[in-house]
Amino acid sequence: MSQKKVGSASVGCPSEKPDAPPPAQAQVDRTHRLEFNFRTASGHPIDDSMSADLIHPDGRVEVVTVSGGRFVREGVPEGLYFLKFRYVKDCGWDQSATVGEPDVRLWVTTERMPDGTQVEFRVFGRFQAMTSKPLAEVKATLRKDQATAVWQYRQKLNEPPGGEFLFEVRVDKMRAISNVLEIWPFPVSYLGGVQQRLKQLGFDPGPTDGNMGPRTEAAVRKFQHSCPELVEDGIPGILTQRELSVATGA
Repeated sequence: MSQKKVGSASVGCPSEKPDAPPPAQAQVDRTHRLEFNFRTASGHPIDDSMSADLIHPDGRVEVVTVSGGRFVREGVPEGLYFLKFRYVKDCGWDQSATVGEPDVRLWVTTERMPDGTQVEFRVFGRFQAMTSKPLAEVKATLRKDQATAVWQYRQKLNEPPGGEFLFEVRVDKMRAISNVLEIWPFPVSYLGGVQQRLKQLGFDPGPTDGNMGPRTEAAVRKFQHSCPELVEDGIPGILTQRELSVATGA
């Protein structure tokens, strides 16, 4: 709720959402003092600085910074002023779960941000500290308050396939956190699943493409050689699949 005052405005806003306080207005009188004050819905001060459009009585739009939830300016002409925030409205993955080694779309929507604004998506493991190096960084550009990008998940050698991921999006000085994306490995009965488990165990089959090429055959033979009960024929049959499942726990 907003409270209009002579020459000032006070507005409550949510504290832990990727958005901003609602638009506010203030009537400047003969004191020529313009003041906006914002607090969270619980009444606490706002710590962050936020960009906003200050709309003057003559319709002129000026980009200003609201620091600590407060904006003050002396010596302004009389009239009705509006303050409308620029902010990140929402962000997320285009799906919540998928399988294999997918190319996944990331997206963000904003409010009142200019076209051409640079956007950075930083991908992390779900429980990875965001002060650490991200798994990937993908850049995009805003157009009509929207931006999208694609992250190519690829399993690394000696690491288990799939996992849970989220991303931090940075737009100007603003940040927001996405929902969680779950990526599951292919079943071991699929050749892609065989390749993923070989890669987890350190036997490099090349790309996880579901094709039985020479690198995959060589990796299968090396794994079979490490299991005395298997025939070293380079064919990922049912017995080899079973041993891969036992060895990786999946």
